[in-house]
Amino acid sequence: MSNKNPIQWVLASASKHRAKQLTQAGCQFTLDPSDVDEAPIAGEPPAKRAHRLAQAKAVEVAQRHQDSLVIGSDQVAHLSGQLLRKPGHHEAALEQLMQASGQCVSFETALCVIGPGQTPWVEITQTQIEFWPFDPATANRYLKIEKPYDAAGSFYSEAMGQWLIKRHQSEDPSAIVGLPMLSLGRALRALGIRPF
Repeated sequence: MSNKNPIQWVLASASKHRAKQLTQAGCQFTLDPSDVDEAPIAGEPPAKRAHRLAQAKAVEVAQRHQDSLVIGSDQVAHLSGQLLRKPGHHEAALEQLMQASGQCVSFETALCVIGPGQTPWVEITQTQIEFWPFDPATANRYLKIEKPYDAAGSFYSEAMGQWLIKRHQSEDPSAIVGLPMLSLGRALRALGIRPF
């Protein structure tokens, strides 16, 4: 695929964090969130769930934007085999965050990119976040300040949530925010698209 005639980029997500990542990278794009059902499938491994949802989101939106570059992503957090969902409210976030205190939480972030007439390009980035031990009062103060109720794991790694992290291990530091930008760079090159 040539980039002589620039194509429209579409982010198949309503995530303000993913949109911010693309904006900070100088990308011009439109938003068209998918309507994919994200209900978990019993026994589905976290990485497979992230892969399935990222691809399903991108494929659905690509059907509406067949001449565009469509970017889909999904992130699944898990601790000792238990999925950590978006908490939605303070009490659930506090309970979830306290489960992570002193523990290592895994995040599987899948990216799916579909160019015009192309088959889906999918890659998964794994991130390990080890949290410092903290007490409920610390967790409660943090949650009241940042209100990360839309984040799997109940924290934002790019803001004050950094102070809760003891160790961050990933081949792509941007993946924890929600959109693995190094992976996106590989996808664009594979599709013959120059990001600049």
